[in-house]
Amino acid sequence: MNWLEGKEPTPPAALAAVELATLVRAALTALPTDYGMLLTARYLDGDSVTLIAQRERSSEVAVRSKLARARQAFREAFGKHVSQPKEADHESA
Repeated sequence: MNWLEGKEPTPPAALAAVELATLVRAALTALPTDYGMLLTARYLDGDSVTLIAQRERSSEVAVRSKLARARQAFREAFGKHVSQPKEADHESA
């Protein structure tokens, strides 16, 4: 009951976080592998553009450009997952 004391998220907030994480994972897996790995490295692992460029043996400009394309692809994939009705919605209709 730590959420009553404000030490943990409330049950609805925790559920929303789990649902968001599920949607993010689904969108990432829908992307081309290199986009998913790039976004994961940058935004989940916190790797710098410089580090990613070194690892990829690429320039920072190229990594930033690819990140921009990957973010756009993620937005589109995420939007598709968010707009899809849930299975439970079909069953109750």
